[in-house]
Amino acid sequence: MKNDTNKSEQPWVVYIGPFNFPNGGAAAQRILGNALSLHEAGYKVSIISGHNKQSIKHELPNFLEVIYTEERKYENLPSFLKRFIYISMGRKTYQWLESQEKKPDYVILYSGYTPYILWLSFFCKKHRKPLVFDAVEWYEQDGYLKNTFSPYQINIEIAMRFLLPQLDGLIVISGYLENYYKIYNIKITKIPPILDIEKIKPSIEKKQKDCLKICYTGTPAKKDCLNEVFEALEKATTIGLNIKLNLAGVSETDVLSYQIFKKRNIKNVPDYIICHGKIPHQEALNLVKSSDFSILFRLNTRMSNAGFSTKLVESLAAGTPLLANITGDMGDILCNEYNSLICSSVNSEEIFLIMRKAYFLVEQEHLNMRINARMTAEQNFDFRHYSKKINQFLNSISR
Repeated sequence: MKNDTNKSEQPWVVYIGPFNFPNGGAAAQRILGNALSLHEAGYKVSIISGHNKQSIKHELPNFLEVIYTEERKYENLPSFLKRFIYISMGRKTYQWLESQEKKPDYVILYSGYTPYILWLSFFCKKHRKPLVFDAVEWYEQDGYLKNTFSPYQINIEIAMRFLLPQLDGLIVISGYLENYYKIYNIKITKIPPILDIEKIKPSIEKKQKDCLKICYTGTPAKKDCLNEVFEALEKATTIGLNIKLNLAGVSETDVLSYQIFKKRNIKNVPDYIICHGKIPHQEALNLVKSSDFSILFRLNTRMSNAGFSTKLVESLAAGTPLLANITGDMGDILCNEYNSLICSSVNSEEIFLIMRKAYFLVEQEHLNMRINARMTAEQNFDFRHYSKKINQFLNSISR
């Protein structure tokens, strides 16, 4: 990693939000990747996490300063009371910023939405500093009532529709968000999930002839079509295909709550599904490496199209091709029979057919897909490719 800028002359970027860092899953990975790119471009970077101070479970770059403002001290309260208290979220971060003798040159906000934006907008206007929002999704809840009247959703809609266009700049994760905001007079740069690809050692192994190992990692949202995956798996095993699905971040109780098992009152998880529960990030990545394919089947919704899955990037970096359908920008990255096998839809029959196709791949075909998956990650998602772009963006919004 090159950075020849004298530290005293480095412009200072603070990455702020109510996220958990560095143990916060995809959010933490997103912020770390962008921080690496900023450092490579010559910036001093500090992470200002709204979570409580915690033990850091894995190594961080020595240049990275992490500060905890403890905005989220009331996580155990009932939801209505917690959300009422969190109306003022961002106040402690504002106080910390004001306490600094030298103010940061750039403020980047990840999540936090309306409360954080209001506090940080006041700070940035007062001190003539640019405020940037890192937009990685457009969250929506299940059902019309929740999506229309939920205070949490209203907070998000106000931020996404009215407050973000008034900021100095946006870092967006997808073409969907880029296209939505380009009608406004605001600077935008598109940065997908980026990682230190060199640190992820791929596993380039041929598929076994008699077993197909697939995996899913993370916390499934409603947009992830696991029920259809379970239905496809059941059909596959019924006709004698030996397919094993490893789940990280999903418990046996979670699995049995899906409709396929619930409606039949099944009390035990089938032996073709192995649940690992919540495991450290590195263990989950090792599980991906040891699998023949990872799976990513999602509904074609605004939430899926506005986001971009970190799971996809990590799988490609590990040399593990995907079984997936296309949402959002995935079509720019995944190529059928090159680094993935693509479903045209997410019904269980289509997923079954793609699993069967994966099962009967010859060894050399699978090995080529693993090599291509890794190459795709190196070409598209290494943080070093985005240092110049993010530097040009910040220079364009400098006050």
